[in-house]
Amino acid sequence: MPLDKYGVLKGTKVNYYRDEPDNFGNFYHGNVEVVANNINYRCAIDVDSQKTRVQWRIINFKAKEFNLISVMADGWHHLASNEVSGAIDYIRWKPMWVTLRIPILFLFPEWRLRIPPWLYSPKLKQFESSEIRSNVPFKIIVLDQSSFWKAGNNIDAIQQLESVLNQGDKVFIFGQFFNSGYGVHDIHQNQGDPINGGHSGDNAIWQDGATIVQKPDGNYVGFFNKFETQSFKTDNQGHPI
Repeated sequence: MPLDKYGVLKGTKVNYYRDEPDNFGNFYHGNVEVVANNINYRCAIDVDSQKTRVQWRIINFKAKEFNLISVMADGWHHLASNEVSGAIDYIRWKPMWVTLRIPILFLFPEWRLRIPPWLYSPKLKQFESSEIRSNVPFKIIVLDQSSFWKAGNNIDAIQQLESVLNQGDKVFIFGQFFNSGYGVHDIHQNQGDPINGGHSGDNAIWQDGATIVQKPDGNYVGFFNKFETQSFKTDNQGHPI
């Protein structure tokens, strides 16, 4: 079921702190304080590694890949869980794809692919797409993402998050709005949780959380985080496959 308060907060980072550690030295969130339209928001980014390791990717992308969100005014914006709203999906959002683009060659009376068979290994390929560039058709192999994610404990993840936050003050925080007060949580992947694992009721596509920072050059860098138990492949309901 989609998160009912999913969206993005655009604003200015004014403070950052980690949760206070517990008796075992563990902490579970990096907290970003954001101001937008004179309202203070707290954004709690979950890196809890008590029961399972956390995984993350840091991705740099161009301004043109983020136009839909970047032109929004400061403040909180509800986003529908679909491809055209500006929502993020770790599996389906193109800036997160790692791809091979292979031109389709004309052979005899029909178009055929001359692609090495190993590219079709189910361990390598996430799915396929296609596009036309300069009148040349291309087959796009979207590679399986699992090998591009790093994994570690809360300390490892929080240090990487902080390296992203240090690159700018204009931030875009994707997640679910607090039930009470001003803030954002569920700032992590929100699909692929094991069925009957305690969180599968929140599984859905196009509703993943993220922390994205605008850099001084106008481009962007994002911190994307998930839990090791969450699948890299999901069906159209967000359930693991």
